[in-house]
Amino acid sequence: MRYLFILNDYFPLKNASGACVEMVIDVLLKHNHDVHILCALDDDMDIDKEGLLIHTVKTTNNQNVKGSNLKSLDVGLIKRLSLYISYLFNYPIQFPRDAKRYCDRAIALIKEYSIDIVVGVINPIETTVVLPRLKSIFNRLPLIVYELDSIGDLDNRNGGIRKLLNYKRRIIEKRLYNSADRIIYMKCHEKYFASKRFDTIRSKLSVSDFPMYNPKNEYSFNYISSDTICFIFSGSLYKTIREPQAVIEILKGVSKQLKITCSFFSKGSYEDYLKEEEKNTKGIIKRKGFVESRIIEKEYDQADILISIGNLMPNMVPSKLYAYMSYGKPIIHFSFIYNDPCNEILQNYPLALILSVDDSISINANRICSFIKGLESNNNHVIPDDLFPLNRPEYTEKLFTYE
Repeated sequence: MRYLFILNDYFPLKNASGACVEMVIDVLLKHNHDVHILCALDDDMDIDKEGLLIHTVKTTNNQNVKGSNLKSLDVGLIKRLSLYISYLFNYPIQFPRDAKRYCDRAIALIKEYSIDIVVGVINPIETTVVLPRLKSIFNRLPLIVYELDSIGDLDNRNGGIRKLLNYKRRIIEKRLYNSADRIIYMKCHEKYFASKRFDTIRSKLSVSDFPMYNPKNEYSFNYISSDTICFIFSGSLYKTIREPQAVIEILKGVSKQLKITCSFFSKGSYEDYLKEEEKNTKGIIKRKGFVESRIIEKEYDQADILISIGNLMPNMVPSKLYAYMSYGKPIIHFSFIYNDPCNEILQNYPLALILSVDDSISINANRICSFIKGLESNNNHVIPDDLFPLNRPEYTEKLFTYE
């Protein structure tokens, strides 16, 4: 089969969605399928990367514009106002021209390579426009919506402009789902899709989960050999989604009792803050920036403890959590909300410490130190080999297969 995946950041650096897609693509390639990627970049290119054909499309979002953060644009008041009006009119599509570019490029690739199946990944949100357009042209071409990020299960507040934006999301969601032949959504959104309003498309729905659990081998945990304990966090940090300040204050508390460093391989709203903390802590906190997957995978291997920072929304699970567990390393998870879905997941993993940031800095710092001492005294922890079947890449790969 010849697949075309449509997504945003994949080459040269992958975001969380790109990392999930990569795991599934590796399985598809092993099963001798042909795979094409259509992703965003600052120019149109075609790249053959070890049998994976990557096609890029030039988008506004890759010209120093981050999502819907129009405040970041260096433009005058009138221009900014016109962009806000355009944003409200086209929401959730911020840049309609990007959707057209994706669509034009996808049409050309489908014709040139005789694509058998198109997989539209959410995000980018432009997929919600591209797939219905493709169905109108190639009505017999199977279209799969791979909803790693939810379109509609977001902010349910109904006040003011938010009510209008939610309504517009529901309209575009319905149009997308009607055009799709299969819709794969994440387990953390099961409650949302249980709604009766999805009964008419129930046969199209398939539940999966982030395909990031891929154990490296059969292992038991061997503890730290270095004098300095190396913590690592990897992922995005954005205000109102995932924030690092409370975590860093707790790590400072730990550093008063143990010799540690914590490297943040991150991107988002807090890079300047991390740079300042690196200076203030004299290198205990290290800002490393966002790096490509082969580099961070090597860092995981060398790390002693992996840091997980919970989301501020109850229906979101960081896909990175399953990648962490694949390495069989101790994980310290910082929970910010009462009903954090990560807590239930980590209870099945024998090397996890779950902390609430609502507890005091000293209490959490002491818990971390006790956790580390417990690891030192008992290094025979064995990771079960039957954990998280829905998070295996092979599970999701089967959902992409049409016989």
